[in-house]
Amino acid sequence: MKVAFFLLHYPVFSETFVSKEILNLQQLGVEGQIFCEKIISTPPVHPHIKRIHFPLYQITQKIIGPKIFSLLSSHLYYLFHQPLSYFQSISLLISFFNFHHFRIFIKAPLLARFLTEYNFDLIYAHEVDSPSLLALICSRLCHIPCGIIIHTQYLFAQNKYLTSKVKNANFIIFQSHHSLKQSQKITRLPQKYFTKCHVISTPGIDTKFFQPPLVQKFPKQIRIISIGRLEEAKGYPLLLKAIHHLKSTFPDIQLTIVGDGSQQHQLENYILKNNLQNNIHLTGAIGHNSKLIKLLHRHQYFILPSIVDSQNNHDVHPNVIKEAMSSGLITITTRLGGITEIIHDSQNGFLINSATLSNICKIIKKVYLLPKSQKINISDSARQTILQHHQQVDICGQLKQVFSDQIHEK
Repeated sequence: MKVAFFLLHYPVFSETFVSKEILNLQQLGVEGQIFCEKIISTPPVHPHIKRIHFPLYQITQKIIGPKIFSLLSSHLYYLFHQPLSYFQSISLLISFFNFHHFRIFIKAPLLARFLTEYNFDLIYAHEVDSPSLLALICSRLCHIPCGIIIHTQYLFAQNKYLTSKVKNANFIIFQSHHSLKQSQKITRLPQKYFTKCHVISTPGIDTKFFQPPLVQKFPKQIRIISIGRLEEAKGYPLLLKAIHHLKSTFPDIQLTIVGDGSQQHQLENYILKNNLQNNIHLTGAIGHNSKLIKLLHRHQYFILPSIVDSQNNHDVHPNVIKEAMSSGLITITTRLGGITEIIHDSQNGFLINSATLSNICKIIKKVYLLPKSQKINISDSARQTILQHHQQVDICGQLKQVFSDQIHEK
């Protein structure tokens, strides 16, 4: 099985699930190559990236240049030898039309000939608009199946072309049942289009890496950790306000936030202004390495106070929640999207109905005051949830099976 992975940029530090998925499929025996518009070579880079051996193909940004004659000859080849497929590609362009997508259409036939020459069996696109269009056009020209995995941003905030993707892909991957239901509501397409949809919470969790500490301790000090991009949808300004509020009752309360993003200066200024330097620590981005595991094991509670941001983005099925649960942390998050498919309130974690200052403070106090035996039971239950339903070998095995079924149906 030889798969062409279509991405916008690679590798993206904050999109760990993309590179982990590719690595897991490689380990399951899938052959492949990564096609992207931009290769990111600057740090930070997760250690597992070095274990991915698929070749990288950077899609040319220029139309006018040394490859102009190859581009023209590729268009003429498909126009005269596969006119139906070529005009289907034009139809796809119309349904996605903007100037950048016109450039994608110009580039597509040359890439399609490459895929045919090197005997690719399937195209799999991580759903940014331009890679999705490129994948669909190449699929038509090469006569190989194309699948698209739907990302949260392109489901809730930038869903202009969602209908075209669902209609034209051979298969669609959603990471939660909630996302599938939302797609049905947004597109209003007949049910027949959703029979090709699969719910797979890819890439799953490396439970050998994200392990609980040998001895689970719950000291008197409240030690909270959160991991995520420092962006509006994560709700971190509210979490900082909650720590400031709780400091009067719990003077030594600790919060560590791992990640970077556009809100970093805002959060740093709040910490300084309110004299919280001894309580709140922003570490910046940390890769999936021993440093991260040691940091997780120094904390007992994980909080992700997700909100719906001004662009209508929000967490749906965040991988970091599953990583925290696998690591034995008491996990607290907002009742949003497909999170209820992972966490069952008060059984393997805790949910708040909305991320408000009052709700965050109340849940931290509530969880802290639980008996140690109950905390251990919840921690164990969280770990078992991941072991039973979200192990990466099982999850990526499901994805590989979808690929195999599509190839055999071709």
